[in-house]
Amino acid sequence: TPQELWQRAWEATWQAADADGKTEDHEKLKVEAQKLWKGWLADRDQRSKARKAAVGAALVATKEEAGQKEASGDSKAVAAAAPRRSLCAVLKRRCPADEP
Repeated sequence: TPQELWQRAWEATWQAADADGKTEDHEKLKVEAQKLWKGWLADRDQRSKARKAAVGAALVATKEEAGQKEASGDSKAVAAAAPRRSLCAVLKRRCPADEP
């Protein structure tokens, strides 16, 4: 969660400042921790978007593959792909991923 990331950013910033002996200026430490925290949030959001794009691309590829097999008359392949698609749909509804 953002709160947990903030706590980790603050702790990391404080430990680095403590090692350097520069813990007196709390406002400066807070600004540094905020920069670190915002960077972590941006990284997390970027990974989430990339994960969603990869899942979407996989679904499109699966649909295209099923369409090609259906067009070629391979009914067994189409029937085998159907349970995978329905399982994916159920999992997506029940497990809303790593969204904050």
